[in-house]
Amino acid sequence: MCMYKVGKIVFNIVEMEGNQSVERLIPFVCNNAEEKEQSYYVYYCLDYNWMCTQTLLFCNNSIKVYKTDESYICVYMKNGRAYGAMEEFETHVNVYLLEEYKKQELHHYFLLDLLHLERALIKKQSFVLHCSYVAFNNEAILFTAPSGGGKTTQANLWVNHKRARIINGDKAIVGYEGGKWLAYGLPISGSTSDYLNETHIIRAIVILEKSLQNQVQQVNELGFSKIFSEVVMNIWDEGFCEKAMNLVANACSEISVYKFKCKKTEDAVDVLYNELYNEE
Repeated sequence: MCMYKVGKIVFNIVEMEGNQSVERLIPFVCNNAEEKEQSYYVYYCLDYNWMCTQTLLFCNNSIKVYKTDESYICVYMKNGRAYGAMEEFETHVNVYLLEEYKKQELHHYFLLDLLHLERALIKKQSFVLHCSYVAFNNEAILFTAPSGGGKTTQANLWVNHKRARIINGDKAIVGYEGGKWLAYGLPISGSTSDYLNETHIIRAIVILEKSLQNQVQQVNELGFSKIFSEVVMNIWDEGFCEKAMNLVANACSEISVYKFKCKKTEDAVDVLYNELYNEE
């Protein structure tokens, strides 16, 4: 049975029927793990009606969260219809997918989302940040902004003009290990095809804002709210939110954080490069 390592967690996936591979997890196979820390059991079902009889904790257009005596149950919605669910126990997690998805390519994407990896990662002093994660000079630069805020544009500019590499085009794990803040790759990358399994020391987190001119300013703790708003959250879980808030606050005080008002042209790369590396 395959073991996987994503960030600082080691886990396996036990599928009830067959041995379907999850292609995006192949780069994260871990052959030398001594012991797994989490197991995910995958089941296929016709509907989620039985889950909806539990105590409802939280509800919006994309998720319904229920509480039982032994577990949390998250039912995921799209266009008013449930497409998957996750049931979290102390010792393991059950993932439920509709039977109709079993032989579809969408199975891989739904399954990875339903693993809810941010819940296991938060216990390991790590959070998941919406960003474009590029590697340059063996260091990580994380471009973060709301959707449409220029993350992909700036990452591609660094690829084209500085020979940087995109490790993940949509998300990164930010974690503290060995006295350093590191960026880890993820198998989940939104609509992009970039999902490498690489870990780099974080040089900077760059908060992007589109502009007609290029202007960069180091902000550190002042950037907390912008960064926190781009963290993958479980807003229905008070304990999770508190841990995430503390981690982001620590990261903002110890990692170089910049606000970058920028154009989508090559000179934007030069302006940021000079700020990040002007002492070298």
